[in-house]
Amino acid sequence: LDAADKVIDDCLEEAFYRARVFQGGGHEMEGYNLKEMLKDALVSSFKRLYDLFPPSDHSDWWKVYEAVRHGNAKPLVCVGHNGETQANNAVKIMMEYLTATMSGRDIRRHFQDPPYGWTEDCIDGVILVLMADDLVTATLDGGRELPPAALDHRNMGAAKFRRESLPVTAQDRLGIAEAYKRVGLTAKDKNEASLAPLFIERALELARKAGGEAPKPAAPSTLLIEEIRTKGGNEQLKAIAAHESELVERIGEWRDTGERIDNRWSAWIQLKELADAADGLEAASEAVAQTRAVERNRQLLQHQDPVPGHTTAIFLALKEELSELDGRYASEFEQGLKALREDSDWRKLDSGRQEGILATYLLRGSDRPVVKLETVEELLETLRAYPLAHFRATVDAVSERFARAKKEAMALGAPGTKRVSLPSRTLTTTAEIGAWLDDARATLESALLDGPVKVG
Repeated sequence: LDAADKVIDDCLEEAFYRARVFQGGGHEMEGYNLKEMLKDALVSSFKRLYDLFPPSDHSDWWKVYEAVRHGNAKPLVCVGHNGETQANNAVKIMMEYLTATMSGRDIRRHFQDPPYGWTEDCIDGVILVLMADDLVTATLDGGRELPPAALDHRNMGAAKFRRESLPVTAQDRLGIAEAYKRVGLTAKDKNEASLAPLFIERALELARKAGGEAPKPAAPSTLLIEEIRTKGGNEQLKAIAAHESELVERIGEWRDTGERIDNRWSAWIQLKELADAADGLEAASEAVAQTRAVERNRQLLQHQDPVPGHTTAIFLALKEELSELDGRYASEFEQGLKALREDSDWRKLDSGRQEGILATYLLRGSDRPVVKLETVEELLETLRAYPLAHFRATVDAVSERFARAKKEAMALGAPGTKRVSLPSRTLTTTAEIGAWLDDARATLESALLDGPVKVG
């Protein structure tokens, strides 16, 4: 058996020794060892079919993919590339291919087929490297641009990728970082694109706080920011870099103006309420007019703050007016209450009925307006409860309310009795006195026809 096996082996060796290997197209491989010739033929054929495979020929592209997603600034080091991103051969080939917006699925299919044969790790890794360098932007379902960290193997096929025609330089990034710093943002690890919407939002917010309703300054122009907002990708970043100096200056001005407005605004709101409350008050007319001028001419931020002086002037005028009204109320109330207590009909009523009448006509001590005037806020609280016109009317009505209280007391004390007021006139002669007495007698006699009367 061993002898037979040897004969077979010798025959096969002689046959294979004489074997010839041809590639497609008729090219004959040179050599005498079949195994080596087959290996060389396969390698040669693979190279002919996938002649652009070498740039991807590394087992650590998955590390590049992960490095980008985790914010590594030099992900290509994982495959032995230490130079500029665009100097890497795989990156060059991908950049040449991406001439239009393409889906990740189409990009993968293209580079997995001949003449590339790239792995999915390599394809996705190169795409993320390009995104990290702002050379390619990605969107998903037509939404906003996505950062590399938002993509993974599962959603990259559905994402849309667009090559940016304007590369962002290191100098551009310095300018962008300076602009971002003015709104409290820190650019690092090439995250400028993802921060751009927030930069625009914060800049516009500062502009909004730097002007608006009178007496604030007019709202500043935000045309530059709005124009930048209409752009996308690297074009937007290039615009920010190109206008860095102007943006830094404007944002600084907006921030300063906004802070000055904030410092004066609460005092202005207080002054505005004082001026509205004092409208028509002669003693405050000049200060009110000057306050209206501040508002009309947007002078809140003039060099010398106009608010404190006008606030003091109007406050003092209102304080004096309210003090006078409070004093009048107290005097009218005291006189009316004294007269009511001395009234014979009133004294006939028990305390319960008396209290009921006082409550009906708001003549209890607790019904008196609470007047506090020590501070501006106390004065305004008083005016919110009792505006000047209402306070004046309240004071003027005190005597009338006491008169109505006395009338009700009379009606309760002597049912059917009614109060009669005698004619009022100025008398200068005895004849006029006689005539008045005649008129008064006639008035009383006429009233007596309807029952008992009480004069007063």
